[in-house]
Amino acid sequence: PVCGLKTINFNKLPHRHKNILSPISPTFGKFEFPLRLEYIHQGKSRIYIDSTDTDNIFAVTLTPTYHLTKNAYIRAEGSYIHAKDGFSNNSGDIKDNRYYLSSEVGLVFK
Repeated sequence: PVCGLKTINFNKLPHRHKNILSPISPTFGKFEFPLRLEYIHQGKSRIYIDSTDTDNIFAVTLTPTYHLTKNAYIRAEGSYIHAKDGFSNNSGDIKDNRYYLSSEVGLVFK
């Protein structure tokens, strides 16, 4: 272990992560629109979602990106995730779906 962290051998965990569709990323000038479709079979590992009732997870993610310069960008990311009984709301009600929205500004150092 380094700094108190233990090494995990992901090949021995009972989950599989697979892109259903290879990530595509159409580009129009300074705009880029990466899209991912993913399937995750976590079994009972709870590595992605902390629920033993959730075996299969499906996700769709779109990440529109604007390249300000060669080394700077701004992006938004929106995801829809479906995982049977995988989420709960503030009231504790169990839900199958969750939406995520985030933004990011970044610099690329080469």
